[in-house]
Amino acid sequence: MAKPIPRLLPAEIARVIATAWDDHPPFNAVLVQHGLTEGQLVQLL
Repeated sequence: MAKPIPRLLPAEIARVIATAWDDHPPFNAVLVQHGLTEGQLVQLL
């Protein structure tokens, strides 16, 4: 089971989603950059 998503401000959520949907950074870079686990990112999206 994935850990709960940390409390993020709406602007932070928008940045995470924009980064995740961008084709340029690798998926792991998105996770590291925003301090999320794979499960948390999937839940957020």
